[in-house]
Amino acid sequence: MGAGAMGGMGAMEGAMTAPEHQGKVGTEQNGSIAVKKSAGEITVAQVFANRNEYSGKEIEIKGIVVKVNKQVMDKNWIHIQDGTRDNGNFDLTITSADVAEVNDEITVKGKITLNKDFGYGYSYEVIMEDAKIVDAKPAGSAI
Repeated sequence: MGAGAMGGMGAMEGAMTAPEHQGKVGTEQNGSIAVKKSAGEITVAQVFANRNEYSGKEIEIKGIVVKVNKQVMDKNWIHIQDGTRDNGNFDLTITSADVAEVNDEITVKGKITLNKDFGYGYSYEVIMEDAKIVDAKPAGSAI
């Protein structure tokens, strides 16, 4: 192997030792978000507080999109907040084939998975996987 190939290996090794971030890096709580919910609608705080109750189950939840990473590992990664928090958890990460834009209000339906580790420091205590967007109000539309 030439020196260039070894340099590539070193760079790759550095990427594999990245610090674990549990899916929270770069996502701040937006204090202006307050999603109106009907009685019985699940909140982000409830998902985290009652994670064992929701684990492996399909649920529906509404929130405001605060971050989107499109087509990473063949999935769109959507972060929603609804103005609630539990023990410092206020942001639910969702994987979906569907796509949303930042500031959209969406309702998604998907399965809650606990302690999901994708490798390279991407692990999530709670994540909603393979969700479908069942309702969307684009940012700026009348609510």
